[in-house]
Amino acid sequence: MDIDLREKDIDAELDKLATFYESGGGYGDLDAEMEHQRKFRLLIHRKEHEVRRFNSRITVFNIALTLNNISLVVYQPFYKVLMSGICNALERV
Repeated sequence: MDIDLREKDIDAELDKLATFYESGGGYGDLDAEMEHQRKFRLLIHRKEHEVRRFNSRITVFNIALTLNNISLVVYQPFYKVLMSGICNALERV
C-alpha cells in the first residue's frame, strides 16, 4: 500500500475495503482477514490524521484572527487619543 495517499485516495481505498463483502468476496484464511482489518484500521488512522491536520490549520487561522482583533481593540483608544492630540496641536498653530 502506498504510504503517501491523499484524502481522496484514502476515501476510495476505504470504500473498496468496506464494500469487500458486497461483491461476494471472502477471506481465504484468518491471516487474510487480519490483513484486511489491519489495512482498514490503517486507512481510518490516516483519514483521522488528515482531519486533525485540517483542524490544526483552522485553529492557527482562528488564533491569527483573534490576535488581529485584539490588537485592533487595543489600538483604537490610543489612536483616538493620538489623533485628538494632533488635532489640538494643529489648532494651536
